[in-house]
Amino acid sequence: MKTRDAANHFGSKKKLADALGIQPSAVTMWGEVVPISRQYQLQILSGGQLMADTKPSVEECVKSDRAGLEPVDVQNTCESIQ
Repeated sequence: MKTRDAANHFGSKKKLADALGIQPSAVTMWGEVVPISRQYQLQILSGGQLMADTKPSVEECVKSDRAGLEPVDVQNTCESIQ
């Protein structure tokens, strides 16, 4: 899910941040791709109009590796795209 698509859905990055209960600066820090954990939240908040990616992007895997995060679940792994 692209950050710009999520922001467009909610009307702006500020409104997107408000919907998630976070600061607008956090949205800006995402870069081009919404973090996978936030994608699932946005899928629910949008009633399915925004859909979480079925596989994490390379960018998301790099972010997770830097942060030392595990994949969201067994199905959602970075191994297949590295």
